[in-house]
Amino acid sequence: MANGVFGYGIADMARRLGAALEVVGLDHDEAADPARVEEAIQRVRPKRVAMVHCKIPYGIFDPVAGIGALVARYEAPFFYVDAVSSAVGVPLRVDERHIHLCLVGTQKCLSMLPDLGIVTVNEQACRAVREVERRLRRPGHLPHCAGGPPVPLHAVLARAGGPERGGLRLAVGLRVE
Repeated sequence: MANGVFGYGIADMARRLGAALEVVGLDHDEAADPARVEEAIQRVRPKRVAMVHCKIPYGIFDPVAGIGALVARYEAPFFYVDAVSSAVGVPLRVDERHIHLCLVGTQKCLSMLPDLGIVTVNEQACRAVREVERRLRRPGHLPHCAGGPPVPLHAVLARAGGPERGGLRLAVGLRVE
């Protein structure tokens, strides 16, 4: 579903990669309608469902819980959520919401370095990544399921001036749900 620059951007990227897709398109200032999404899931039986959780210009939070429930009910094998602008600011609970792959940015709610990305990846998402790698005949090309973070923490600390010099302050007790 798409209802903003990033939602339509995800659809555009998928098209450029050769994906056959149907976009549940909405106005930029309109929240996702689970009934419309359900109708599309029933009709298309998609392999992947993607959405952006929060549209900052309009203050819109899309109903991730409702869409995640539909993904589970209709056994859509892959649910991707862009939560760059919302994660940690509001509870997300990726497992409860049936999110297989979630992209989080540190520059928004965490007010940290803008070039550090966090990705939550469950086993089902790892299987999907391996399948894409197999089809591309490029094993290891998508390293997110290799057991380590895509960006080494030591590189982040070095760029920030190192923890011993106060370059990166971590909030103790911060809990991401």
